Amino acid sequence: MDVFFEQRIVQSPVLAAEAIWTAAVAFLQARDGLEGMPLGAAFLVLPIVFHRPSAEALSTKNLQGALHRALAENREMPVLLQARVESMADNTWRAVNIALAADLIRLDQRPPFQLLPRRRTLPFQHSTEAIRTIAAASKRLGHALAQLTLPSACALLGVRF
Repeated sequence: MDVFFEQRIVQSPVLAAEAIWTAAVAFLQARDGLEGMPLGAAFLVLPIVFHRPSAEALSTKNLQGALHRALAENREMPVLLQARVESMADNTWRAVNIALAADLIRLDQRPPFQLLPRRRTLPFQHSTEAIRTIAAASKRLGHALAQLTLPSACALLGVRF
């Protein structure tokens, strides 16, 4: 078991930017290209996909119903999620800024402030299983968030903004 998984991953703002971009791409695809991921939803991505048990639970599920299945199988997934959301807020802002600067996403500045992917495919492949797990979890989380409203997702996960 790699006890430093979260510490090593959280210290990578570029990986965080990719995780948010991956979730935004999945969100847009699930909404048939009509709506981008709400900026507020980005604050749920890193605390879930950088939490190893949550990432592993999500990454192995089919897209449809992935979040609900992961929550049903892994009841501790939302435990301390609120604290992780709060503690990772700066990392999320940093990751969004990197994704914007790298031209992976753009921010629709009209309310309700949506993140829209500028590209649909990743320009490289991942070399480690841990990063592939995070990417798969990000995709499933983005898809799941598209199936819910942001308030519904927050209620399901026990998060308050």
